[in-house]
Amino acid sequence: MIELEHLDLAILSLIPHETPDQEIPTILDQTLSGSLWERSLARCNESMRRIAPLILQARAKFIWSHSTPLQRKAAFSAGLSFSSGQLLEVHAAQLTALLMQSDNEFASGKIEAAIAHTLEFADIAFNIPPFKVGLPEHWRILAEEWIKGKNLSDFAGDVEREIVDFLEGALVYRLVWALESIRVRAIALGEQTEEAFNGRTSLAVETGTPSQSAALLIHAGFGSRVAAIKAIDDTGGAFINLRGMKRWIGSEEVTSAASGGRWPTPETASLWQKFCAVFEVEAKTEWRAIPLHIEVNWNTPPSPGSRVLISDGRNIKSPDRTPLGTLNEPVLFSDLGVFDMRVSPDGNAVEGQWIGPTIQ
Repeated sequence: MIELEHLDLAILSLIPHETPDQEIPTILDQTLSGSLWERSLARCNESMRRIAPLILQARAKFIWSHSTPLQRKAAFSAGLSFSSGQLLEVHAAQLTALLMQSDNEFASGKIEAAIAHTLEFADIAFNIPPFKVGLPEHWRILAEEWIKGKNLSDFAGDVEREIVDFLEGALVYRLVWALESIRVRAIALGEQTEEAFNGRTSLAVETGTPSQSAALLIHAGFGSRVAAIKAIDDTGGAFINLRGMKRWIGSEEVTSAASGGRWPTPETASLWQKFCAVFEVEAKTEWRAIPLHIEVNWNTPPSPGSRVLISDGRNIKSPDRTPLGTLNEPVLFSDLGVFDMRVSPDGNAVEGQWIGPTIQ
């Protein structure tokens, strides 16, 4: 099943979604000519060299015969295989409506209603691969308390491994993925505009707080969820973007609260000081984009054009954090920047850019 999903994703990334059925073999030949896949296949026996392209063509034709161009575009945009996209399609209208409701309810402060609709969404999504996952017995209670911003120790005792795995794997990863898949699908199919979604549901589930301001602090790199929520509660902080957050950090109320060296909590005061120091450095830096093209040693080669992540200056991972290989030469840049990288057309390298600050 997993291998078939990978094959589907590769096909949806290789063939333009408007391609007529009869042109699929030609498009695949042209796209894969000179690729790492073709070179790897050349080292296989004659039977495999003959069968592999036929399997690829047959699966592509099957997908094309059971979907429309818009459905293929939606599945690809959402990062889903053909089969997962078809399963999602059955519940798409209901899931879209639930997401729009919860987004609006989080934004208007109707937290209980927003959480109820989010959990109704999760009930459906957790039964659809690849979002399907084993759930603890009282997962709804855990999810509700997490989204409300409660301290883990308040409802999980010593925070058992099973609970941590549920929060990280089921909520922060799979449920957020499902929420984003539904949003992207609705926009790609023209059913809704981007303005119909405000992202508040995903933000609350990912960061574990219904407070947009506290969630933005966490997104910006403040390493304590509990302290972020307390900082906002203590000061009545209310901002909706990075600029507003910076103004709030520099406000008299916040600087006064932090001046004693024990705020937001005694345990997180040093984290807060380091967090604020980042913005002091940013004020003295200029951001720029540095183009990159680096040869790769693959363990599991992805398709050309696939997006990849770079970690620790050398390791290459897929968007779901699966290790793929290593760079032949390490790249060392500030942790404040980001990599925007994809597999090169020939499959032998990754290319793109690093975007980040250069201290003046």
